[in-house]
Amino acid sequence: MSSPQPPLFTLRLALILLLALVCGGIVGLLAWLAGDNIPAAILAGLTAVGLSAIAFHNLIEDPSNDHGRGAPS
Repeated sequence: MSSPQPPLFTLRLALILLLALVCGGIVGLLAWLAGDNIPAAILAGLTAVGLSAIAFHNLIEDPSNDHGRGAPS
């Protein structure tokens, strides 16, 4: 039998994307309310999604990578 494949969409990735989409939605809504310009609000929201996804990726620790903690020396 073959070994099971790892999941394509992990819980960590789902959390990062969810938080990034929430941040992008808030930024897009605020940009639209500030200027009433829909294309500019969409661009601001998409930019916020990308930047916050990177920030949350760096902020939320990957449980499969222990960075040497607890490793025998």
